[in-house]
Amino acid sequence: MSAPTLFTLGGTISMRLVDGLAVPTLDADGVAGLLGGTPPVTAVEIARVGGSEVDFTHLRALHAAMTAAVAGGSGGLIVTTGTDSIEEVAAWLTYTGPWTVPVVVTGSMTPGGEPGSDALANLRAAVAAVATPVSTEPVVAFAGALWLGRGVQKVSGTGLAAFATPGRAALGVVTGTAIAVEQPAPAPATTLGAPGAVIARVPLVGASMAADDTALRAVAAGGDAVVVAGNGAGNLPPALAAAAAELAAAGTLVVVATRAADSRTAAVYGYRGGGGLLVEAGVLLADRITPHQVRVFLTVAVSRGLTGPALRTALTEHLESLT
Repeated sequence: MSAPTLFTLGGTISMRLVDGLAVPTLDADGVAGLLGGTPPVTAVEIARVGGSEVDFTHLRALHAAMTAAVAGGSGGLIVTTGTDSIEEVAAWLTYTGPWTVPVVVTGSMTPGGEPGSDALANLRAAVAAVATPVSTEPVVAFAGALWLGRGVQKVSGTGLAAFATPGRAALGVVTGTAIAVEQPAPAPATTLGAPGAVIARVPLVGASMAADDTALRAVAAGGDAVVVAGNGAGNLPPALAAAAAELAAAGTLVVVATRAADSRTAAVYGYRGGGGLLVEAGVLLADRITPHQVRVFLTVAVSRGLTGPALRTALTEHLESLT
């Protein structure tokens, strides 16, 4: 198998301490060099930014570079990024697939350029995951485990075991270069293909107790769709729900996912703001997917020119394919 290609976006794995604060310092060769000796990867830098600085321009450049690497015979694709962006980067890579070679996303919780960082272990796990794939979809390698990329969430802001797929076990466990499969990977989800040229605007609003409609109405104006991080099984406070229903009736695609960790929604409640009434009003409940992941999916779909009923159908088909 040809050597894998390492693409770097920056993040903590690329950082050193400067005046006591972690800042992106290592370029792609520097990150690859953390593996020691002659790195078993070809390194390509896409960006050198903090995790919360990553944007869709970076992800478009990443996708183009990865596509070129596959065409050039790369044996696998490893992406390092800040842990603040791993959930969305993994989702982007899933939705813009499928890929014909293994894709692994990783990073670190402590600066990669400092002694004792978890960067080395995570990079080694990523290399092992390319050599022994556990899924045809992108996976996240972190803290000795392999997680399904489209379901992964950051579950700790500071702990080394920062990622999980709530409600689903890890796909595998990594010990050195050996991978023990924990459970079979699910069937691949419906994807969209390469991002298109359209620049999408898909805002995300969070529900909270007694929230009014001000934020939702403001951000929905001029947007291609709007995502709401709802409560429980996909419920909203009454004023927020009324605005969501009104926007849906006017033709805006309004998608409600849940802020609950397991990402499960259901149209079971009929009180004011309940998910059942939202569905009757034309709001789409998104099950088995986080609000941030829904936003990434819709951003890719809009970039490919999907609008109106076609956009809703694309998301519905994707949701139906999730297992």
